[in-house]
Amino acid sequence: MSNYTKNIHIPVLLNEVLENSKLTPGKVVIDGTIGAGGHSFNFLKKILPGGFLLGFDKDVEAVKLADEKLSLSFNRNSFAIFNDKFENFAKYLNLLPYGRFDLFFLDLGLSTMQIKESNRGFSFIGDEKLDMRMDPREKLTASDWLNSASEEEMEEVFRKYGDEPRARKLAKMISLRRREKLFESTMDLTQLVKKIYPYGRRHPATRIFQAIRIVVNDEIEHLESTLREATKYINSLGRIIVISFHSGEDRVVKWTFKNLEKEGKGKVITKKPIIALESEVKENPLARSAKMRVWEAI
Repeated sequence: MSNYTKNIHIPVLLNEVLENSKLTPGKVVIDGTIGAGGHSFNFLKKILPGGFLLGFDKDVEAVKLADEKLSLSFNRNSFAIFNDKFENFAKYLNLLPYGRFDLFFLDLGLSTMQIKESNRGFSFIGDEKLDMRMDPREKLTASDWLNSASEEEMEEVFRKYGDEPRARKLAKMISLRRREKLFESTMDLTQLVKKIYPYGRRHPATRIFQAIRIVVNDEIEHLESTLREATKYINSLGRIIVISFHSGEDRVVKWTFKNLEKEGKGKVITKKPIIALESEVKENPLARSAKMRVWEAI
């Protein structure tokens, strides 16, 4: 049984995802970031009877939660979920009819359970161990990285993955601080960031936590190669849908889709990203920075 609480995570842009998925009974779906299973639950409602869903997640507790959620409503022969990275999806294609699929879906955001219940330091609210590993089997933790990265590396990561305007100053302050005491908890880092940004509407640690999480989990490194790999096995008129929450992720998705179109492998469906309506953001603040892009195979 999962340590996460059921039904506390609301899937972002759900209506927009379903409208653009073009799913009908008998279709095959890969959900590369199944999380709490919210999107997949609705995918299965669309593709059954006759369809099949293959899901992945790096977080073993999310895998357990999704499996419990889907098992309550659907026949186990209609889906399979693995504790693995989305970039490894091709290893499991033998489970699919003809080894092909009609929808490849990625939601690159954190889930509510990971923020509130994982105790792995994804949130700056409260004081937790500075871990941030999606997959606890991986060796590098956030504190490992923060206590060993050079100033230049930290500056680049904060600027590239956090759009942090004071990246150099922050990297310098971290370097000086860890000579006296290593960073071990989220509070250690949050208190230092607040010295640079004592005021402001948005919590000053938001960008830095995001940047460190991205680098610890290699969240962007495999994105383009995975999307390109997916085009090898997607059925004609099948779709790839990606929801990103960071400008760096969105740029990778945008240009990968554009380049695939230029190469004659399909077309970009969303010339501009689809974002959440105000009503959704009001209900689910995690949707605030979500951007969804859609690509269709020829």
